[in-house]
Amino acid sequence: MTTSSTDRTVDDRDLTAKARIRNAALDLFAENGPDAVSLRSVGAAAGVAHGLVVHHYQTKIGLQEAVEQYIIDRFAHALGEVPADLTAAEVARLRDAQVNEMLRTQPAIVDYMRRALLTPASNSSFADKLIALTVPRVRELREASVASVEKPECVQVTELLVRYLGTLFLNPMVDKFWGSLERMELDIPADDPAIAKPVIDVRVRRVAAGAASN
Repeated sequence: MTTSSTDRTVDDRDLTAKARIRNAALDLFAENGPDAVSLRSVGAAAGVAHGLVVHHYQTKIGLQEAVEQYIIDRFAHALGEVPADLTAAEVARLRDAQVNEMLRTQPAIVDYMRRALLTPASNSSFADKLIALTVPRVRELREASVASVEKPECVQVTELLVRYLGTLFLNPMVDKFWGSLERMELDIPADDPAIAKPVIDVRVRRVAAGAASN
């Protein structure tokens, strides 16, 4: 099982210097944003000299590209664990579970993705990378008659990404509200074991071109 950033320092001793640099950059970028992080600070966090960071990645943009490719590879691995020759419901359920488990054990990836997608830097193409990963998966499902061929590919790609990421981004907001509610005196205590915390389940609804939104 993939380890989280909180206990990753033990495993980092067994990684190459290049991988340790990338992992340190992921943590720092996720916490502070790439613009606030220097190559020198990444080297210090990874326990290597600044020159070695430059040797492996040349520039911060190069290092950011490596971090984003690592995240895409984690997604690809999680999705690839599920065969496509199942029912649509089974594929969706199992792939959701694999992605959710990967993200649960990689909190730095979650934090980085929030920054990259909600406040994207001008030099980040992370959204394009996610789309490029998702399009072949959708086409595999369509070719295997698991996904409908009546629905446009662009809609299916959007729905899949929103299902993964919308839930990921919005449920921390629920957690924050719920934590506040637990500290307040309401008619029904929020910590009542009979009351289950709400969970956001994101779905996409298409609006016909030219239709007024309500």
